[in-house]
Amino acid sequence: MDAHTKFLQGMNAAVTGPGVKMSKTDTVVEITKSDSVMQKVFNKESAIAWINSGLFDRAHHDIRTSICLYDADKDFVMMLDELPDEAALQRVRVATRVRYWSKGIV
Repeated sequence: MDAHTKFLQGMNAAVTGPGVKMSKTDTVVEITKSDSVMQKVFNKESAIAWINSGLFDRAHHDIRTSICLYDADKDFVMMLDELPDEAALQRVRVATRVRYWSKGIV
């Protein structure tokens, strides 16, 4: 089982249950451009550090093409191999600090 699958299974376990309600707005939003050059540099360096911290499992990620996840301040959090479906994005939003995604660092 790859890390992406484990991550999504963790999200399912974290947010399933009778008290969980999600609306269409409770999802992770795509961003296409960074707010500043400084933020882009920070996110790029954070992504490289994230890859290097788990190099054996994360070496296949590419900062230009992997799906990048960001928090509410648009700071890099982690990468995924592919974009999850809408339901998974809703679960990610509820269970984590992730609020935005992009294809590659923006």
